[in-house]
Formats: sequence, C-alpha cells, structure tokens
Amino acid sequence: MAKFHFSLQTVLEHRAREVLQIQQQLAKEQKLLQEMHAHILHLQKEMHQAYQSQQQLLSNINGTVSAELISAQGLHGYVQKLRLNEIAASKLLMQQQQKIKKINQILLQAKIKARSLEVLSEKQKEAFNKNIQKQEQDLLSEISSRRKIQYT
Repeated sequence: MAKFHFSLQTVLEHRAREVLQIQQQLAKEQKLLQEMHAHILHLQKEMHQAYQSQQQLLSNINGTVSAELISAQGLHGYVQKLRLNEIAASKLLMQQQQKIKKINQILLQAKIKARSLEVLSEKQKEAFNKNIQKQEQDLLSEISSRRKIQYT
C-alpha cells in the first residue's frame, strides 16, 4: 500500500521549528521583563525607606546644623539618585514591553504560516486516503465482476 508523503513536509517542519524558537525567545524576553519589574519594585521600596529615614532625621533636627542635617541631605541625594534610576529602569521596561509586543506579532504570523501548511497537509492526506479507498473499491468491484463472469 502506498504511503502518504506531504511534498512540503520539510517546509512545515521548518515553520514548526521557527514557532518553537520564537516561543523560546518570547519566554526569555518575558523573564527579563519580570526581572525588570522586580528591580523597579526594589528601587521603589529602597526609595521609600530612604525617604522615611530622611523625614525622620529632619523631624529630629532642632534648628541647628548638625550631623543629622548632613545625613538628611545625603539621604536626599540618595533618594534623587534612586528616583533617576527608577525613571531609567521604567524606560527600559517600556522598551522591553514593546519588544515583547513585536515578538508576539512575529509569533502570531509564524503560527499562521505553520497552520496553513498543516491544513494543506491534512487536506492532501484526506484526498490521498479517498483515492486509496477508491482504488480499493475499484479493485473489489473488478474482483467481484470477474467472479460473476466465471460463474456464469
């Protein structure tokens, strides 16, 4: 019995590999995005703690220049630095989100291309199977008609 062979099988396999590679890249980029989120949350927490420490030092100052005031000024500079780092990290986060959006679009197109080949393969296999069934039916009909001729 003849075996079905899809003429574009290598292309279909290539498309499936492409989809898999894009999915792996997407997973890697999403992991990076999560790490960026965690970094921003850490910066925000650190900034909040430094701001609270600064406020506490400022509330303890009794109007004279002291070590607390110098510490409070140092904390203010540190909070400003953290704020700038948070802004920079947020920009990178937005860029990463755009990159993930583009990869998702590429993945969708790759899936569409692979699926169209899968559908074509399924249709050709169905046509192949129908042809095989028709050949078998014709063979059975021929055998049956020969037997009728032999017995008459």
